[in-house]
Amino acid sequence: MIDAERQKVLKIRSTGTVPSEVVREVLSILDVEESMLDISTTDHDADAPRVRRIPTGRSCDHLDTAGHAPVATAEDGLVCEQCIELGSHWVSLRRCPACGNVACCDSSPHKHATEHFHDSAHPVMQSAQPGEDWRWCFVHHLTG
Repeated sequence: MIDAERQKVLKIRSTGTVPSEVVREVLSILDVEESMLDISTTDHDADAPRVRRIPTGRSCDHLDTAGHAPVATAEDGLVCEQCIELGSHWVSLRRCPACGNVACCDSSPHKHATEHFHDSAHPVMQSAQPGEDWRWCFVHHLTG
């Protein structure tokens, strides 16, 4: 799915109709999603602590002031309730540090995390994948 998305972005880039900054940002987001998928499908030592942070060196007021939800573990049993209600599936999960809502990422068919942002105006989502500790600002398109 990510390869198809990347190919579509590259095709759009070749038309010259989208600013290069936008294309770079979208490709960067796809790279992050792909790295998360790679990590989630890799065998890990069950006893070894695993926390994945994605440092960017950039921040914004939203990331600076948003709280941190606890780093998710497999035992948390987090799910996207909206996907379950729809009988659908998700790729990765995100948790809103402002209210605790758990929703699916933008690589998922229904993009419930983005929907939550639009409905609630909560600008930051945190990864809810086991062992990942990073957040995303929807307003400034920054990972921190």
